[in-house]
Amino acid sequence: MYKDKFVSAIITAAGSGSRMGAGIPKLELEINNKPLISYTVEVFTSMEVFDQIILLTSKELLETYKARYKDFKNLKVVLGGSSREETSYLGLQALDAKSDLVVCHDGARPLVDREIILKSLASASEFGSGIAAVKVKDTIKFAENNIVQMTPNRDKLYQVQTPQTFKTDLILKAYEDFFGKVSPTDDSSYLEFLDEEVHLIAGSYKNIKITTKEDLLFAKMLMEEK
Repeated sequence: MYKDKFVSAIITAAGSGSRMGAGIPKLELEINNKPLISYTVEVFTSMEVFDQIILLTSKELLETYKARYKDFKNLKVVLGGSSREETSYLGLQALDAKSDLVVCHDGARPLVDREIILKSLASASEFGSGIAAVKVKDTIKFAENNIVQMTPNRDKLYQVQTPQTFKTDLILKAYEDFFGKVSPTDDSSYLEFLDEEVHLIAGSYKNIKITTKEDLLFAKMLMEEK
């Protein structure tokens, strides 16, 4: 519980990680003899605020994860979908009807820390959403056919991460209204289609999403430093 609210978490881990080119699902790659997904799961299961955790995975790893994480009583392993959006929606549909707040997180972000999760919960509890984000460091160019069309103001640009936390009824309504009709790349975009405000909280440059081999090397370095 968090401030007398029933709190859920959705961890999406159903992707194949084809860009990694490792020959196995990327979340099964290991750092210090531990699969990447286990680092993510352990952050969430170590926090007392969560009443339920839904871990969504592929058909290939469904039984493996059920066996591996069977000792976490508040964690349920569920079959994900063919896309990130479908997997998130399946996770929302699997939530307990009592859920007040839901934290949506990429399984491929194993370096998330508790402070960011708690800040996102505080924001969602007050405003309806709490989206981890960091300011863009580089200059961004908008281009077509390799020709620059404009250079947006970097001071107003943010790199969005997870966790993304919402009032459960709000994000569920957004998915029910717009799933399959739009193609957003993150959960918070669904709120924009509802004309709801999306509130950002400070993320971390260390809270990287592991997508490529270079990301894996960087994550290993950060974990060794930690």
